[in-house]
Amino acid sequence: MQESTVASADQPVIFRLWGKVEAVHDGELVPMGSRREQGMLAGLLAAKGLEIQRETLKAWAWDDEPESASDDLSRFMSELRKRLRKLGFADSLVNRNGLCRLGVPADSVDVNRVKALTNVEKRDDRHAAVLLAQALRLSEGKPLAGLDTRRVNSYRKELERERHALKIAYLRVELRLGRYQDHIGELSGLLDEHPDDAAVTALMMCALHFAGRDTEALEVFRRHRGYLNDELGMGASPELEGLEKCLLNNDLTADGRAYALGRPYLANGDSPMSPTEPLLVAIRPDAGSPEEVRRVAFESFGAGSFQARQAEDCLLCVVSPDVAPVEVMGVWMDRLVLGMPHRAQVGIGMGNEVEVCDLARSAYARSVLNCAPDSNLVVAVSNELYELTSSLPELQIDSSSYRKDDRGVAGWVRVPGLSVPPRPRPDGPTEDVRMVSSASSGPNVAFNGKTKIRTQVVASTVENIK
Repeated sequence: MQESTVASADQPVIFRLWGKVEAVHDGELVPMGSRREQGMLAGLLAAKGLEIQRETLKAWAWDDEPESASDDLSRFMSELRKRLRKLGFADSLVNRNGLCRLGVPADSVDVNRVKALTNVEKRDDRHAAVLLAQALRLSEGKPLAGLDTRRVNSYRKELERERHALKIAYLRVELRLGRYQDHIGELSGLLDEHPDDAAVTALMMCALHFAGRDTEALEVFRRHRGYLNDELGMGASPELEGLEKCLLNNDLTADGRAYALGRPYLANGDSPMSPTEPLLVAIRPDAGSPEEVRRVAFESFGAGSFQARQAEDCLLCVVSPDVAPVEVMGVWMDRLVLGMPHRAQVGIGMGNEVEVCDLARSAYARSVLNCAPDSNLVVAVSNELYELTSSLPELQIDSSSYRKDDRGVAGWVRVPGLSVPPRPRPDGPTEDVRMVSSASSGPNVAFNGKTKIRTQVVASTVENIK
């Protein structure tokens, strides 16, 4: 992303999600209606110009929707159109066929501006420090202040996690620039809030070490290790153990320093991937307890490669940054399909928890799965992640195994075990793909269209056909 994508400071209209949901027009605050109306607007803005199902949008306004919810939502839409027209966004709100979309410029939303500042190419660490500090100023306050529904609270937590990651990125740059004395107090406060956070612990250890306070730096590590052991029943990460050894040996360089402070931003653009874009996997099973799904996920993905928590009806997995996206989309899903005792839908995306959970609830992906009766798993990948993994040679996926949702809601859909996902039909399961079980070993291949084979066979058999 180039710097030109970041909105200028004199942008005439800015929609705010950080703090109270409102708009700013020519420096003046513009109220955006009642709390319900603000919740609806937050859902539309969080969708980033993509369509969002009307029923999903209701969850932004209500936990327990009243009987009048549909009529109320229509009235909210009408009032929002009037406000948008006054702000210069006439005809930007679409509400058709159960789908809604708000088509305002991406850089007119503060959340997008923060992400743009984070992702924009940085010339060097000094340039990065300026941009990241600006992003932190734009993201001050409690996001979606005054709103309280399960969907809003889930998105609020996501934004707060993104801001925490942004803060870590900023502090790494600042410490690389030698400004450790300026941030010891700030890091101490962060450590009080997040005693289990390895990144904060590592930064505090480095700041104290560079300030000549090695005894305190080692004590920070011991307190962190004690907290993990006493509260969570686990040990410190290997990276932090290595950092402690570097401190004991007075050798905080090479691997130890690289882990804690990251690689510097270089003039040639060789900068690290944004830490605010973790890879997320949402698993939504048809049945089974959360504990059962969590167990299957740990067995399929590996206990040390992700962190999991419940997000409404989904198990949300935050993938470790050292795991390649193509591995998650391929090998992980192929393992998961073998271990899932029930049918399930999976959503995979980058950074946006709400989007990923919505992918796991996609009606389009469900219709694809319904046309594959011998399969028990369907995977919906966000457009952003699909474009990344299909465009970079080092990450490249088999794009032919995905089918695009033409409406753009479900992104790209894959059924693990099938070389081509079936095409859903509005009148029921498709007849384009029929599957038969085979005792042979080897990867499955599906034939689409009007062929004489029209069966599921094994790849070893196909390769021998001349």
